[in-house]
Amino acid sequence: ENTSYPECRDALSHDWGYFFDRHRLTPILVPNSLADPGEYWKLGAKGLVLTGGDSMGSKEQPTARDVTEAKLIDSAIGRGIPIFGVCRGLQVLNRYFGGQNGRLEDRKHVGEHAVELLDGRSMQVNSFHTDAVLQPGLATPLVPFAMAQNGIVEGYRSEEHTSELQSR
Repeated sequence: ENTSYPECRDALSHDWGYFFDRHRLTPILVPNSLADPGEYWKLGAKGLVLTGGDSMGSKEQPTARDVTEAKLIDSAIGRGIPIFGVCRGLQVLNRYFGGQNGRLEDRKHVGEHAVELLDGRSMQVNSFHTDAVLQPGLATPLVPFAMAQNGIVEGYRSEEHTSELQSR
């Protein structure tokens, strides 16, 4: 890390590169410095993946990434393009739809834990953050399908937007 001058960087964990490669997908990476990130749809993107990463800024002081992702969500919804949010992306979508995320100071670097799916199955996931979507703060159009202990929503879907996409 060079600390002799400030340099803002956009970064993506190598795990995502492996994921895209394993599923034979070619990602279109969107820098957070673009005035209109919606222009990237012209490259033929078929979906929007909002990955994990740093914590979100506040509503009053959003980060550059918060602003970029909100613009991408707007344009994806307007075009009927599916959106998938992981970790931070789940939180971004919840806030976008009017929900309120919670802070989990006591769960920092929680690691691996169980998640219960609504169909009765259970799976192990990991968490390395202090922010989460808590069930009382889940936005109205969102319906949870995966829950961890203490009311933490680990997965949800939008019934409203799912029907829009299925009818196209």
